[in-house]
Amino acid sequence: MTTNISIRPARPDDYNALADAFYNMWLDNGMTDADFIPDWKNATLSFMKESNDRNQGHAFVADNGGHIAGAAQCLISRKLYPQALKPDVRLDGYIWGVYVDPNHRRQGLATKLTEACVAYLEDIGCTRVVLHASASGEPVYAALGFGATNEMRRVVA
Repeated sequence: MTTNISIRPARPDDYNALADAFYNMWLDNGMTDADFIPDWKNATLSFMKESNDRNQGHAFVADNGGHIAGAAQCLISRKLYPQALKPDVRLDGYIWGVYVDPNHRRQGLATKLTEACVAYLEDIGCTRVVLHASASGEPVYAALGFGATNEMRRVVA
């Protein structure tokens, strides 16, 4: 167990590690290499760059002496419907890509990374924070005050 891990904002030189963490998060959740597009890393890096360039995205890392032990990203949610409400009434933040290296799990890093994202989103005016939890992440997020919503899904073939 390592206790000298610090949570800090990500820097541009962390972006490759952030993309790798996102990839590994999906592998942990049952995806396989065959499920990814061939250019998944560039697609992820482009998404991160666009969000950051628009001042709508931010990332945090768990830094273990220069090794990234975990990561989480957040952004102002990109809506799929018209924005008819004032931002001070409803501005959703979205947390994505929370991942902790298996060698550093069960040390509270996912909690600390998520808390850093929530604080950032609150600081930029978000009134709600949304995330999609894996089965292993649900207890972490529930302890931080996240709960079930009215989202419904239908899988289509």
